[in-house]
Amino acid sequence: MDHNRMSAESKKTRIRRTNEQVDKAISDALTTLSGQMPLARITVNQLIAEAGIEATVFFKRYSSIDDLIYEYIRELENESCWPTTGNTSMAQAWTSAV
Repeated sequence: MDHNRMSAESKKTRIRRTNEQVDKAISDALTTLSGQMPLARITVNQLIAEAGIEATVFFKRYSSIDDLIYEYIRELENESCWPTTGNTSMAQAWTSAV
């Protein structure tokens, strides 16, 4: 089979996801992985494998895993899942720790 034809056929079988679905896949993957290891040990490769996305999709949204984790912690704080510690939020503490 022609290489160009195979590429075209494989592109047709890719699952198209909405931005919301991708964001949920990333969030779910981070939640799953954070239950298995400390946040600081999670890598982009582990996250994209768990989320079922490509690295380019991840990097269109975040410049690094640290940016994702910062947003994740900030979101948890906004949902009142994590309290702030004095005048420092957990997201700010994460930023200063990395």
